[in-house]
Amino acid sequence: MDKRKIFWNPRRYIAAEVAPSYALTKNTGVGLYYLHGRGFDEGVKLSHFFTLNSYFNNLYITNQLYFNVSPQAYYLRLDGDEGYYAVGFITLAKKDFPVTVSAIFNKALKTEIAPEDDFLWNISLDYRFGGNYRKRKNIK
Repeated sequence: MDKRKIFWNPRRYIAAEVAPSYALTKNTGVGLYYLHGRGFDEGVKLSHFFTLNSYFNNLYITNQLYFNVSPQAYYLRLDGDEGYYAVGFITLAKKDFPVTVSAIFNKALKTEIAPEDDFLWNISLDYRFGGNYRKRKNIK
């Protein structure tokens, strides 16, 4: 018989964040994000996460296909270890269609935090709930 044990190891943290942003146009903007955390149990005791972010939305490739891009640069400090990173989010979408394809690319620029790899990426297929995506007939 398998004698696996499941352990719950909750950790207590308190955090505060500030997230100002500024819309440059209807589809572009810039912002900052800062998250400060304190741990009360074992593990990370003090963390700082600071991001410079931007977004460029509704960049049309054709009259139906468009993409959204959000490049960011961030600083992460966990106790005494710190790192600088660049990350990009991109989404490809079709107008009035609930399915999109998204990707995240994360690159460690200079870090003391031991990553498994200095370049991480992910591609996902997303579905938006709650929209009305059926083609309507004109009723007169």
